Amino acid sequence: VLTVPDKSKGGEDELLLTATELFKSGKILEGRQQLLQYIGLHPTRIEDCYKWMYDNLDLWGTTEEQQDKAIVVIRNGLVNHSMVADAEINLAATLIELTDIANG
Repeated sequence: VLTVPDKSKGGEDELLLTATELFKSGKILEGRQQLLQYIGLHPTRIEDCYKWMYDNLDLWGTTEEQQDKAIVVIRNGLVNHSMVADAEINLAATLIELTDIANG
């Protein structure tokens, strides 16, 4: 079940939702391009992506076990965020891990 993008944020949620669907369908390059479009020239938006992923746990699974695993993956992504040389790589890796949970 996909969440409906928040219209008050314009197309931002839609970009993230599209990126998520691309990752989940195995189209990693296209998903990364959507993420970069969302992030634009504002690197702090990467942190917003993690919050959005947490706010939309149902994208990663409908069971409590899947959502618990997703929370741990998101948390790990946030922890690693401050320690990596390229935050976009870390975000993409987090989405790949979340996709594994969703498609599990």
